[in-house]
Amino acid sequence: MSIRQFCQASRHETETVRWIDVYLCHSYKIMSKNKTQRIFWSSAVFATLIGCGILLYFSYIYEGNFLTSCENCNRTEIISTQQAEKLIQEECQRICHSKECVIAANFILENMDEGIDPCEDFYSFSCGSWMKQFSKDDNYSVVDGMGKTLKLAIKDILDNLKGPPESAVSKLKIMYNSCMNEQSSDWDAISATVKFLEQCGFQNWQNLSIDHEFHFSLNNSLAKMAAYNEFAFVIFKPTYHEPDEHILNDNLLKLTITPGYPL
Repeated sequence: MSIRQFCQASRHETETVRWIDVYLCHSYKIMSKNKTQRIFWSSAVFATLIGCGILLYFSYIYEGNFLTSCENCNRTEIISTQQAEKLIQEECQRICHSKECVIAANFILENMDEGIDPCEDFYSFSCGSWMKQFSKDDNYSVVDGMGKTLKLAIKDILDNLKGPPESAVSKLKIMYNSCMNEQSSDWDAISATVKFLEQCGFQNWQNLSIDHEFHFSLNNSLAKMAAYNEFAFVIFKPTYHEPDEHILNDNLLKLTITPGYPL
């Protein structure tokens, strides 16, 4: 074999080896890539299985706690019912038997309609009699009923007032009776008013007496009215008007009679 032939054979072998190396490297890269993908998907499947297991575990615990709580609720209701029946049978001594409690209980019972099944219509069961009694006025409430009862109680108190002749209670009773006396006329009120004004020093007032000679002391009359603690007959109020050069002081007070008093 000549040297030329030997070199050509060596070159051919070198190229063959190079191609073998390239093929092996490419195969290794493909195998490495496939291995990485296999590891990734294996890890994903494993993580999914672990997550499903955790979810199943917590759902089992939650369901167990829910069933346990429901059992405890039913057990509590049964115990409460048994205790209530036991208290009723033993006539619990803590029940209020005072007059106020009896009146309140009677008020509740009077407004109930025990002929209605509370499981079907609890509102009609608890307030049926009230609705029948005040069906014409839907706005009539318990507060209105209490106000009516209070007024009747006050009327009963005023009808039976007793006290010294000069006491405030006696005066209140006189005023109440005068307001409730339908047989009295307006002239009786006028006579009483005129008599009071004469006692306060208005006996020489032109409208109260035939004597037209006017002798009147405002200071004395106001002092007597203050002694009677009565200031409702006369009031002082400022008057506002256009400025007038003939009036030295524009800030004037006007003495007037309280509206409603017959003078």
